[in-house]
Amino acid sequence: MGEPSGAFSVGTLGLEAMTGTQALLPVKGQVELELQDGGGIAGDQGTIRVKSANRGRGTTKVVAGRYSAGGSLPFAVTPDKGTSKLFYCALANLTPSALTQGQIPHVFKPANDGAGPILRPFTWQEKFGDTWIVNANQYVTRLVLRGATDGLLTGSVDCVGAGPNCLELAYDAEQSDAGIVASSLDPFVFWGSAVQLAGATTYETGNWEITHETGFALQYALGCGRAARRGTAGEAKTTGSFDMVFADDTEYKRWMGNARTARPYTPSNLLTPLTMQLKYVSGPHSLQVDLPAAYYTGPGGPKVEDKKNGAVTQRLTFETKWDLASAADIIITLINAELDAAITTVGTPIPA
Repeated sequence: MGEPSGAFSVGTLGLEAMTGTQALLPVKGQVELELQDGGGIAGDQGTIRVKSANRGRGTTKVVAGRYSAGGSLPFAVTPDKGTSKLFYCALANLTPSALTQGQIPHVFKPANDGAGPILRPFTWQEKFGDTWIVNANQYVTRLVLRGATDGLLTGSVDCVGAGPNCLELAYDAEQSDAGIVASSLDPFVFWGSAVQLAGATTYETGNWEITHETGFALQYALGCGRAARRGTAGEAKTTGSFDMVFADDTEYKRWMGNARTARPYTPSNLLTPLTMQLKYVSGPHSLQVDLPAAYYTGPGGPKVEDKKNGAVTQRLTFETKWDLASAADIIITLINAELDAAITTVGTPIPA
């Protein structure tokens, strides 16, 4: 028996070829991720207890049930290949750059036309002690970005496995490419941020949270074994929230609808979308999140109990709609100057 595994673990992520089969290992182009505490992907063994009236109180038979694999990967948002690939897995529509060095832009939007992959699966490999655990055919169900006023820009992806090759595998040796190293770049920090609402810079917001749901759902069928045969990407939705110092009533009126002064909305007092932009810069690297058509929802007025640090604040929540001009409801632009930072759109849709 080997030594017990300590706190050290290493995770690597590799894009799959979109053929509906497990990526061949070693997965080319894998990168280490700045994984935070509390994350990981693991298999879940389902069981079915067979109950019989003539067995008394006990259950003497148990058979295997559904198998599933998935989890959550919290990470510090760093302008490296790992972050790029997570965004690609969550949104799937990538406008690649022809550049191979310097400041390489990657523009990500939700795929929507069915001509290419709606979501892109990935293989996750993690080391615990002397054991390497591999989970293939993982799909992102949720992407969350969090921008606090006193820390790093952080994110997380929730994922599930789909397909006959999503079974968890354990190895005694590393299955990834040799020579993989962690990024030397620093994560984005609060002091490198900038915010725009309706095209104007504001200095009154904080504690942003943006959530993109991919709508991915597993499909189980008879004759396909224990794991889900496949999954489909359903309706996507982007929502979020942020705190705002109540310096004036500009956003309060926008919350009411087009700077009106009355609620509820009537046919003559309609919601008018506004653009939102959250941007972080770190040297030659940057991350920009654009929401081209956002609406305020839920409570929006300031409250006495919202007094924090001597200022009255309001918690504003929002959701987005699909903007035809931008062909997206969320656009993430990551500019990366890391060596060999470019990722490509190689891959085909998963067969039915």
